[in-house]
Amino acid sequence: TNILITSPLLNSSKSIKMDKKKFNRLAEKLDLFQKTVIQSSQSKKMNLVFILLESSHCKYLSLFNGRDETQPLLKKYKNRMELFCNFYSTYPDSMHARFSCFNSLYSPKEYITYVNPNIKCPSIFEILSQNGYTNSMFYSSFRTYTRFADYLANRKLDEFYDFTNMPHREKYPIFAWGVDEKASLSAISDKIENYSKIKEPFFLTYIPAAPHYPYDYKDPRFNKFNTKSSNQLLGRYKNDLLFMDWIQYKIINKLQECKLLDNTLIIITSDHGERLAENGLVGHGWELTPELCHIPLIIINPKNKGYKLNYIPGTQVDLLKTILDLLDINAPENIIFQGTSLYKCSQNRNLYFTSGNEAALLKENKFYRKQKIKKGNALEVYTISHTDHKTEFSIPSLVIDPEINDLLKDFDLFQESLILNYSYYLKLFQKKKILQFIQ
Repeated sequence: TNILITSPLLNSSKSIKMDKKKFNRLAEKLDLFQKTVIQSSQSKKMNLVFILLESSHCKYLSLFNGRDETQPLLKKYKNRMELFCNFYSTYPDSMHARFSCFNSLYSPKEYITYVNPNIKCPSIFEILSQNGYTNSMFYSSFRTYTRFADYLANRKLDEFYDFTNMPHREKYPIFAWGVDEKASLSAISDKIENYSKIKEPFFLTYIPAAPHYPYDYKDPRFNKFNTKSSNQLLGRYKNDLLFMDWIQYKIINKLQECKLLDNTLIIITSDHGERLAENGLVGHGWELTPELCHIPLIIINPKNKGYKLNYIPGTQVDLLKTILDLLDINAPENIIFQGTSLYKCSQNRNLYFTSGNEAALLKENKFYRKQKIKKGNALEVYTISHTDHKTEFSIPSLVIDPEINDLLKDFDLFQESLILNYSYYLKLFQKKKILQFIQ
């Protein structure tokens, strides 16, 4: 049964292909695409380090006003940071999040690695490779999990390290979800040293496994929070956040040591938030409350130093276009992207969220949540506000809004059709640029 459910052939047959008129009408109604013009520059290319954290919930991150100090070391680079306080995960699951980050498309309900691993939309890896970058990825978990390796197989990765081949892993213990992050740190440090010698632009991606449940990265240096209280998971989780703060700090220090920091763009974000036994729930993947979707985004841009707070609403689909904007690289033409640069987007655009059981929409400063397992058309609505680096979400109220329900329903249908039939739509529009979505 599971094989049939995840079969690309079966899913393709049940997904309706729209003609140009219907596709454009729905795209315009959903407000899914915005045109972003990125001007190319002849200046020296910046390097890029992209850190996609695991389960890092803003509620517990001190840079984003978490109550406890969980980022004391990263704060030492605060005067280089721009913090995006209104940034969100589009789907609270690791693989869905990676797809949105790398391809600037909203994810379908199924794992992209199952339904269409060879989707013809170029990822950030191909785009940067075509612009002269050497690409490497350090993934602390298992490449076979959710067929991540299948997704990466046709991407322009020069080097890909995971649990199976991470340099130095034999020196460290094994954990539930992969190698010790210190092994990944050691391998990344070696690679940064090598990059400093070749003098060519590089793109380094780091995807840690910590602090994934069961939060078992024990290191006595970071055993600050109580792990014997009634909610011992919370203490273990925050100790893991301290550990990952040290790992990130060491990476930035290595760039500084190798005289690369002043020519390296650093992006730090997360795949999703995390439940820590609130209401008896632990983990992620199903709920779409704004607090759980709320994730950190830190941009360290050597061309724009100084501490800044940015409240523009954005999601993971915007990261690719934002990065290209900051690197002065033109986005490929005649390709369907759904994100836009966070420096050039509208404050009032629609942002969509999906999980297996829920759907949500952020419109202006309102977050509308639809729990699909509940009968009826009632929506929970939260109001979002900001005070300095703190983002607050109101207690939800129930509303009946047929227009929002209609948008959520249409988005599900539109996105499934787009992803499962991506090559079809690419051919449909390749001769004529229609609407804003063809860049």
